Amino acid sequence: MKNVLKYTLLVGLALIGLASCQESDDTPEEFPDWQEKNDAAFLQIYNEAKAAMARGEDWLMIRGTYRPDASDVAESPTDYIVVQVLEDGYGLVEPYSTDTVLVHYEGKLLPSTSSKTGLTFDSSFYLKYEEGVSTPYQGCVKNFIEGFATALQHMNRGDYWKVYIPYQLAYKSSSTGSIPAYSMLIFYLRMEDFWTKIEGDRWEPRVNTGNE
Repeated sequence: MKNVLKYTLLVGLALIGLASCQESDDTPEEFPDWQEKNDAAFLQIYNEAKAAMARGEDWLMIRGTYRPDASDVAESPTDYIVVQVLEDGYGLVEPYSTDTVLVHYEGKLLPSTSSKTGLTFDSSFYLKYEEGVSTPYQGCVKNFIEGFATALQHMNRGDYWKVYIPYQLAYKSSSTGSIPAYSMLIFYLRMEDFWTKIEGDRWEPRVNTGNE
């Protein structure tokens, strides 16, 4: 009898939930025309970056690490990430895909219905970055999404970049967590340090050997 009552209660709750959903059908959509908006936004920033680079400003366009060679396929703007260099770091080497990095980052989406400045979907720090206080995130370069890994492999220690990643180099047509499908990702990304594995469990900071 208890099982019957439990089943009846669950069905009742489900019907109430369904009715609530039906009553709230007029709730504004959070991400309307999202793919079209993200396509247009990335193309705009891509063209703005090209113009800024022509003026000698500190912008970069970097081809995705895992994109086919440009000589083999027709190129598309979405084969690239766009970077605005906010601060230059130091050193002459960048991480390999197998290196471990320490980074600070804040990831945002384009503005949506309830977030006029764009949802912050992830961050390595709480509320705001505090130099020397905030603990950076540690991870292996190759384990990040393609656009993020591409940026990392072109950064020196101390670099601070604003990185625009088209959804083709991020989560594509899939949604994950609070990130809807077809989302261009915007990262404020700071390279703190990185190491390379030398043997067994030993890692050491990689420095310029004169061969790079």
